[in-house]
Amino acid sequence: MKKLFSIFLFIQSLSVIAQSPNIDIIDDAVVLVKIYDYKGGYVGHGSGFILDSTGTVVTNYHVVKDAFSLKITMDVNGIKVDYDVEKILTGSEYKDLATLKIKTNSTTNKFPFVKLARALPVKGSDCWAIGTPADPIYMNTVSKGVVSNIVSSSSPIIIQTNAEITHGSSGGALINNNGEVIGITSSGDGSEDGARASINFAIYVGELKNLQTINKKTLVDESSIPSEISFYTTFKYSASIRLYVDNIYIGSFTQYFQNEIKPKCGQEGTITRLLYPGEHTYSIFYTNENKWLNGTITLTPGNCQLFKVGSYQSPAQKVLLNDENKSELIKEKNSGKSSITNLSTNSTETVKLIIFTKKNKTYKVSAPGIGYCGMCSKKAPLTLIVDKNTSYKLVFEAGRNIQWINLRIGSADKYHQL
Repeated sequence: MKKLFSIFLFIQSLSVIAQSPNIDIIDDAVVLVKIYDYKGGYVGHGSGFILDSTGTVVTNYHVVKDAFSLKITMDVNGIKVDYDVEKILTGSEYKDLATLKIKTNSTTNKFPFVKLARALPVKGSDCWAIGTPADPIYMNTVSKGVVSNIVSSSSPIIIQTNAEITHGSSGGALINNNGEVIGITSSGDGSEDGARASINFAIYVGELKNLQTINKKTLVDESSIPSEISFYTTFKYSASIRLYVDNIYIGSFTQYFQNEIKPKCGQEGTITRLLYPGEHTYSIFYTNENKWLNGTITLTPGNCQLFKVGSYQSPAQKVLLNDENKSELIKEKNSGKSSITNLSTNSTETVKLIIFTKKNKTYKVSAPGIGYCGMCSKKAPLTLIVDKNTSYKLVFEAGRNIQWINLRIGSADKYHQL
């Protein structure tokens, strides 16, 4: 009788071995999730797995939370292929889960995907974690463990496992004997004792139900993305210039650039600062002349705008919108377009452009590539500092009445069609 019992145990162990998952097949559907900042710089990675043939990817919410853009890396026959993420479909910060949509084209084949378990695993059963710990070179590392515990009283439901996972494994798949995903690996006990006991956690896959719809390219609030502003000068006596932004002194120039040289944002010799997006005031104080120039600038999120500061000159002749005595506003029939002629300046560096209206109507003024410049009216002129020999397109908007003006700032003491 004892002999037969031993045979039964042997047969039972063979049955368990036969139920081990086919890692090679599952491995094709486990992916690397690359994280990029607003400048397109790579900042880190997480893990994920494909949920269906159309390219829906599951990962942790904390993987995508601070990403300005994302890419999905798949291992296709030993070759790593990158796909852009079209949008974040659903997510819950509370559950720490998110689903992403891979951007596809007409030539993209159907994606390999994993099956999801329909019930909680059994405590003590075998499991396998698949993800990318530490570094992308370890993509789709497999570690085996058991289901150590199930915290079903919590929300979300947590599966504890001793399968080894670490930073970068977040969002990976926890697999059962049948090759089904039972959890999304998310974290571990980082204490000395927790690490020694290999206490790690996965979110039960059933928590993927009822996630909130997002449908956004990024979760990052664009208004929180810093802007960069960079000033340079071609004025020989550059040290005499003092710059202020929002009434705060930001520095004086240590060098000047030759007229034909235009530096890049942040280049040595420029005065460069990070600011919040939106409208800012600037002031330029010429200590040698004891004169000030003031104006406003509008910064867009995540971009750097470069401004040239010239020598101080007497204010240019006023440019009057709709004032026939100084300049003529010509409207093209049925086009809504406008142009100004007969602008005279006597500046060799920059032009101080003063714009106001003949009537009391107030216009919002903006410029493509620059953004909002300010408001102008008959009683409240708008002052802009512009470079010489440069074309500008200014857009004037008063309710539904929209007109644009092309300006050509020419050489000193000459009239030019604008």
